[in-house]
Amino acid sequence: MRLAGWGLLALALVPAIRLQGLALGLVSWVGHLTLAAWGVYLALVVVERRRALAKERQKAAK
Repeated sequence: MRLAGWGLLALALVPAIRLQGLALGLVSWVGHLTLAAWGVYLALVVVERRRALAKERQKAAK
C-alpha cells in the first residue's frame, strides 16, 4: 500500500512539471502535498476531539 502511494505521488509530479516547467512544477507539487498533509492533520485532530467529547459525555451520563 505504501509503495503504491509513493508511486502515485511520483506519478503526480509528471503533469505538474509538464504543465508548469521544472521549477514551478516542483513548487506547485510540494505546495499541493503540503495542503493535503494539513488537511489530513486537521481531520485527525477533529476526529480525536470528537472521540474525547463522546467519552466525556458517556462518563457524565453514568
